[in-house]
Amino acid sequence: MFAPLTASTYGSGELLRAALDADVRTIVFGVGGSATTDGGAGMLSALGARFLDADGEPVAPGGGGLADLASADLSGLDPRLTSVELVLASDVDNPLTGPKGAPAVYGPQKGASPDDVTALDAALAHFAEVLETSVARGPPSTPQRPVRVPRVASGTALCCSAPGSAPASRSCWTCWGSRRRWSGPSW
Repeated sequence: MFAPLTASTYGSGELLRAALDADVRTIVFGVGGSATTDGGAGMLSALGARFLDADGEPVAPGGGGLADLASADLSGLDPRLTSVELVLASDVDNPLTGPKGAPAVYGPQKGASPDDVTALDAALAHFAEVLETSVARGPPSTPQRPVRVPRVASGTALCCSAPGSAPASRSCWTCWGSRRRWSGPSW
């Protein structure tokens, strides 16, 4: 059964954490569909990020919950991410949002209705904006720096997770401080 608004990439974050626990030095993300469109928020949550609504409560899992996002606290991301090389392997380069974006192209394959696609598209655009602010702000001891979150879905999924999960997660590599490499279409 598909759950396009509530499916989460949390399990992908658990896989990353297991790789970190095994002291790997390089992690290769193979992208492919698994019926989620949460921009990688679930994965990042499993790695210590917090995505909060206006009341300071965690947003609901999945892409639909990102519409309620007020802030992203990335300060709790697993510090071991700074010591690994992350390689993203993809065969597509859709934009994050819009008519050729991840929700529009891949959402219907995962059971998203036209209304779901509209909601997911808006929620992912909002998520990217909140991440831009959070990554630019950085930890309290870090000076402000301009950051632009790529609006590119580098495949239908990140770590077998979802349409639209790669772009947001790629932007967080900046805050992770990890070395990164791209294997796929240029972005």
